[in-house]
Order: sequence, then structure tokens, then C-alpha cells
Amino acid sequence: MKRLLTGLALAVFLGPTPSMAADAADLATLNSTGSCGTHCDLSGADLTSLSLTDANLTNANLTNADLSGATLSHAGLTGANLTGAKLTG
Repeated sequence: MKRLLTGLALAVFLGPTPSMAADAADLATLNSTGSCGTHCDLSGADLTSLSLTDANLTNANLTNADLSGATLSHAGLTGANLTGAKLTG
């Protein structure tokens, strides 16, 4: 019983930990074309220092993505989810 209560307390304290991983096809498209179209899943992706100038990332899921040092000039980010994304540099 004590283990169960400890486990429940940890679950409440830590909260849910959803696994986030970019869609491989969306990431490949982004790498080859510089764009991934609308509604792509790039959650958790390492996009550091990429040139994403003029990229179409409309409604993209960029949750927890690392965009540190990425060039985002004129990138379409309307409706993109940038929750937890790293945007330094």
C-alpha cells in the first residue's frame, strides 16, 4: 500500500510525460525542401542552426523543438504551436 501511495504521489507531482517525437516524414521533407507544409509534426525536433528562411510552418507542431540559432526570416509560423520551443539566438 505504501508503494502504491508513493507511486501515485510521484505521478501527481511529476505530471504526465507524453513522448514527443517529430514525424519522420515531416522532418525529412523539411530537411530536403526547407518546408514541411501545414500541420506538420516537428515536436521535439532538433532544428538548431537550420536555415528556415521562407519555410512554410503554418500550424506546425513545434512543441519542445530546439530552434536555437535557426534562421526564421519570413518563415510562415501562423498558428504554429511553439510551446516549450527553444528560440535562442
